[in-house]
Amino acid sequence: MEPQPAPEEAAAILAALEVLRGARQEKVRPRFSAWEFAARTGRPVPPHVGERDSIWAVAARLQQEGW
Repeated sequence: MEPQPAPEEAAAILAALEVLRGARQEKVRPRFSAWEFAARTGRPVPPHVGERDSIWAVAARLQQEGW
């Protein structure tokens, strides 16, 4: 993607993809873990985020906390 999306935009894109994927596949482990989410957005994994939390959950928490 050019130009590189801002961290907030990247989080929104990944969250939207997760929602779309979830609509088609229920009860399937998300493609990206919280660690991959952090790596892609350039942000650290918050200490309370579990390794297997979905990117949707991570994005929602980060947004609530004002990251």
